Amino acid sequence: MNKTAEKPVVAIKRAVFVLVFLYLTLSAIHAEEIDTTGISNTFQLGEVVVLAPRSDNTVGQDFNLQMNNTNVSEALRSIPSVIYANMGSRFEPTILVRGFDIRGIPVFVDGIPLQMPYDGDIDLGHLTTFDYAQVSLTKGLTPMSLGPNAIGGSINLVSFQPTDKVNLQAITGLASGNTYEYGVSVGSRREKLFAQAGYYERHTDYFTLSHNYQPTTYQPDRRRDNSYSDFRKVNLKIGYLSSPGQEFTLNYHYQNNAKGNPPYSGSDEKQSVRFWQWPVWERHSLYFISKNRINTNNDLKASLYADKFYNVMESYDDQLYTTQNKKYAFTSIYNDRNVGGNVILSNTSIADNRLNFSIQLNRNEHKSHNEGSPQLTNSDFVWSIGLDDRYTINEKWALTGGLSYNRQKSLKAEDQVTDEGTTTFPENSHQAVNAQLSANWTAAENFSMSAYVARKTRFATLKERYSYKMGQGLPNPELQTEKATHFDVSFQYGMLRNLSLNGSVYYIRLHDVIQLVNDVEGNLTQIQNAGKAGFRGFDASLHYTILKNLDLTSSYSFIIQKNLSDPDLRFTDVPKHKVWNHLSYQPANWANVSITHEYYSRRYSRSYGIMAGEFHLFNLQGAFSWKQLTLYAGLNNLFDTNYAYAEGYPEAGRNYFTKLVFRLN
Repeated sequence: MNKTAEKPVVAIKRAVFVLVFLYLTLSAIHAEEIDTTGISNTFQLGEVVVLAPRSDNTVGQDFNLQMNNTNVSEALRSIPSVIYANMGSRFEPTILVRGFDIRGIPVFVDGIPLQMPYDGDIDLGHLTTFDYAQVSLTKGLTPMSLGPNAIGGSINLVSFQPTDKVNLQAITGLASGNTYEYGVSVGSRREKLFAQAGYYERHTDYFTLSHNYQPTTYQPDRRRDNSYSDFRKVNLKIGYLSSPGQEFTLNYHYQNNAKGNPPYSGSDEKQSVRFWQWPVWERHSLYFISKNRINTNNDLKASLYADKFYNVMESYDDQLYTTQNKKYAFTSIYNDRNVGGNVILSNTSIADNRLNFSIQLNRNEHKSHNEGSPQLTNSDFVWSIGLDDRYTINEKWALTGGLSYNRQKSLKAEDQVTDEGTTTFPENSHQAVNAQLSANWTAAENFSMSAYVARKTRFATLKERYSYKMGQGLPNPELQTEKATHFDVSFQYGMLRNLSLNGSVYYIRLHDVIQLVNDVEGNLTQIQNAGKAGFRGFDASLHYTILKNLDLTSSYSFIIQKNLSDPDLRFTDVPKHKVWNHLSYQPANWANVSITHEYYSRRYSRSYGIMAGEFHLFNLQGAFSWKQLTLYAGLNNLFDTNYAYAEGYPEAGRNYFTKLVFRLN
């Protein structure tokens, strides 16, 4: 067994030991019965308080299990105006929200920021859903307490917490492509103390393409080349409730993943073929969260966190994935760190008013090198102060406002190593102001409307400022912040007792868009603040209880993205039209069968016009319960459609999944 494989085993042993030790200790100290009435299994300290009214953009674990949503991007695909995509050149499932990619939609775990310092984003495919109670999304209107870069929204993953003396959840499953998964999560609550620990693993050898797929040079058969993946995760949580309103928790997450990157198999002659693998994708995350009731009108929530990422990417000569002799072959190593903290002071001294004041600090560091080359370091310090306020005028009207100031300063910006020493980029510092205002009108018990305007920004990432694009580009350390102004009007209408409608109309104007500019010096490209753009669209959804045991949920999303500076440069990965339907039938309280339908119109895969075609996708799912056991099973891509989210990167044909879940509460 290699060292990489040993690490998860060691982590499991430690997790089990710690869990047993904590459980025995808690049992010995607090053996008496406790009242757990009203305690939720969702970790409440990990929830982000959104003062503004919002529609339900939260997905729970039960839905994820039945839909076989194994990662965060799959969990969010059912939400209106959320586009599911697959960054084929890196084999990264992701989402785009009203045209914004994941760099403008920061990800949080229990309110703690989670991002790769260099890229400014994270591969959502690495974030499995088994150990999260819920996945929540905001669009446009995001609390200032979350800090910078939420130009398009935010994602928050909320973990579990124990509710009783013993809480146990275990899963095992099989799926197409020699896929297996198993995991366990166990916790205990003893009056003032609670502890929880879990382990999850998922392995896939490959996925199989549709029978309608036409072979190409680099994909000659239906078994998708280099499409393997391995995910392993350990999590620990211990908490202490000293008194009502006083809670302290310490959390640790460890991931050790690996995956291949299927090669390009399309017809675009400009698209190069990559033979990439990630043998190591490792993350350690330690964070502390506390909540303190200062007095009747003041609460203080504080958090501290430290993340460590270690990633290895290998580029090979060819499909054999054995040699690295050609110019494009290399081994890239990232060693990144994030350290920071957040304080939120909530005040309710004024009647019908809640004011949140927040401070957030973050220091990130990116160390990288190709094997055999010197290591270079880039680092930033980012801080933010913010205000969020909600004032309830009367039973029908409420106002919500927010204001923040963000600043980013380079700490270290190494460029190249020469015989004379290490050269550096010029020091750079950037600032941004964010503001938002929302009004909510509750006209009747079954009808409400809201409208907001928001000015949001995003700092340029380390990669956007300092990357040479593998020799094809020029760095731009002085890259300024990207800015967006959002306008949104939404409604929620309970038309009938069994029929409800939701809808939104929005317009987003972008300035100083961070985009690639060609031929800056000869054939070299550069990332610049060269663009202006406008996004406009709407979405509508309904929930209809057709019969007592038959429900329909449907949504339609529409968007037009205009590049106002260069109309010939297209925005990629976002289709104009998206339809999502879910029909659920429950013949008995122990059985549920559902079918989902998704439609995506064609979308641009490259900015110069290459497109991926439109498609319809049907999935069939079922859930069957007996006592503490629930069996989930289903068929994805029921009609074996040959489709792709990105041209040249075909998706799986018809495939099955099955999983068995045991719960003890």
